[in-house]
Parts: sequence; C-alpha cells; structure tokens
Amino acid sequence: MPRGRKPKKMPGVYERPLGSGKWCARYLNGTTATGKPNWVRKSFGTDRDAAVAYIDKARMILRTGEGVLPVTAKKPVLTFAEEDRHAAGVTVEELADDYLTHVKANPTEFKDQINPPRVIREIIAAFGSHPASTLQTAQIDDWLIDIQRKRDLAPGTVNRIKSTFSGVYRRALQRSRVKVNPVRNVPQRKMDNHVGQRLTNEQIEKLRNAIRKSGESKAHLAQYQPDVIEHRLCELDFALGTAWRKSEQYGLLWPQVDFKNKKITALNTKNGETYVCEMMGLAEQALKRIQKLKRSRLAGRKYDAPTDAVFAIGDNKKWFAQATKDAKLKIRWHDLRHTAISIVAEKAPFAVVQAFSRHKSSSMVMRYAHADSTTIRDHLAMLD
Repeated sequence: MPRGRKPKKMPGVYERPLGSGKWCARYLNGTTATGKPNWVRKSFGTDRDAAVAYIDKARMILRTGEGVLPVTAKKPVLTFAEEDRHAAGVTVEELADDYLTHVKANPTEFKDQINPPRVIREIIAAFGSHPASTLQTAQIDDWLIDIQRKRDLAPGTVNRIKSTFSGVYRRALQRSRVKVNPVRNVPQRKMDNHVGQRLTNEQIEKLRNAIRKSGESKAHLAQYQPDVIEHRLCELDFALGTAWRKSEQYGLLWPQVDFKNKKITALNTKNGETYVCEMMGLAEQALKRIQKLKRSRLAGRKYDAPTDAVFAIGDNKKWFAQATKDAKLKIRWHDLRHTAISIVAEKAPFAVVQAFSRHKSSSMVMRYAHADSTTIRDHLAMLD
C-alpha cells in the first residue's frame, strides 16, 4: 500500500513528542527579563491545521502591525479589528462576575472575603449592562461622588471601592477583554492620616461599662447573657493587649496559641508575613478566660466562627457599634490598635514599638503612637 504523504514542514509548527501526532506552535515575541528569547508556545493536540493557522495569523500581525502579539499563550492572537468587536460585546457585569470568581477562588491573596463581593454587587447594580469598553472615567467618578454624598462615606471607603472597581478592569486587561482601565484615572480621595486616636483610661472604662450593661435582644438567647458579656470583654482586652488588626484577631485559631511558651502566632497578616507575638498581661488573661468559656459553651448556641476559632464570632461590628453608642464614644475598633501601640511607645525604645506594631516604616509607627498630654509634659520638663 502507498504510504501517506508527510505534511510539509512549516517553521514554528512542530510535533511534540516526535511521532506522537500532537502538534504545537511557537513564535518569538521579544525577550524575558533576563534577556533570553521569549518563545510563546501553544499546544493544539492532533489538530495540525489549527497550529498552522495560529502561526500564519501571528506572522501576519508581526508583518503588518495590524494587532498586538500576546506574550503568553493564555491570551488569543487577535487583530485590532477583532479586539474591537470582542470588547464591544463585553459588559461590566461579565467582567465583574469574572473578578468575583477570581476573588473567591483565592482567599489567601484576597483575605477580605466580605467587602469586595459586596462592592462588586454594587458595581453590577450601577453599571452591569453598560459595555465595558465604553465606560468613561467621568461616569465612574460621578458615581463615587454620588454614593459618597448620599451615604456619607469616608474618603478611605471610597478609595477602597475604587480599588475594587480598578481590580475588575485590571483582570480584564490581563485577559485581553478590554484595552484600557477607565478607573485608573479616577482621582484618589484625600484621606486624613491622623484619623486614628488613642483612647484614654476613662474612655476605655466607659466602653467596658457599656459592654457590661448591654443586653441580648433575642429572648431565647438571654440565658447566655453573662457568657456573651464576658466574651466581649475578652475580645476588647485581647485587642488592647496585642494591637492586632481586626482580621488577625478574629482569624485566630487555638493551634496558634502556645500557653506553655507564652506565644501567639499570627498567620497571613496584612503584609503576608507570619508573626509571633509575646503573650502577656491582658492578652494572656483574655485567652485563658475565653478558654474557660469555650469549655462551658451550652448546646444550641450558634457561632459563626470555625470550631477551633479562639473567638466565637466572625465579626464584632454590631455589638461594638452598640457599645460605643451606649458609651457615647466616637471611636472605631482600629483605635484599640492605636491605643495599645501608644501605651507601649510611652516607655519602650522605638525599635520595640516598631516590632510590636509590625509596621514596616518608621513614619507609619509615628502615625499610630499618640503621646498623651501627661507624657508630653513630663518629657518637656527635661528642657527646664
């Protein structure tokens, strides 16, 4: 029988492994960061014709300049005309849905799994049906101005909404679904970097009293009231004893607590590092009290946190807002971090304060270390 004719060799199209019938295509697109040739390789299985068409198109774009060759095989080879047609049919909702899936699939990278999804739903509600490629910077800025005015949002909150919106377009750019990011040119809202405050001893005591007097709103949970109050006081004391960020505190698990060596380990912190904290004073007392509460938990009490979580709730927003209202204090939970760092800064060397706060820069440490008037007067007396 006559043998089948071998396909004509074509530069850039090759069989791998040789004789396997599986075809690949490759083209050269610049160099890597180390100066080596950047070969873009794509596999087409047994479809040699698709590999040939891929290389033909890449060479046409390279020859005519009627398109941009991607530097990775994950992106399609498209002419400018194809890019325009492709982008015109994509809505903001499609981009937002894709970004939301990406956020949920990467909880280590996106530690906050509550606010970004909520913001993305807001974006979809406002711009969902709008073609993604024609959305203008001015439209986004006007929307942010409107929601800031209507909801009395802080500049930092608006900036975080903008950041999430920009993330939607950054991912779309990476996947060649749009050409530009209109959110990038939206002006950043100016923030008051001195908004944090140090609580006085009187304010802390007011807050404690408000927590002690708080009541359970649901009748069937009233029987647990003493335990609930004690738990909330432990949450407060742990924050004042460690200066941990809220996400770190409420993500703490018992395996991270070492009573024997008096160490607490913070995993996946804001800067991505693992930190070992000394367990002393308020923090140690709070953890021991929490441990006793855990042993005596009554059946039927619902907790949102994992079973090995130190704190039996996932978030303190509701009870803390009520406590600050009852105490007539305008403070945030993050102010407890400012307070703890400020107390340490009164007597400890700067290097210790920086290690305790876990801030990378000295300027950030200074933003958190608030000296009280008594400390300032005592040190100014040295000038006399």
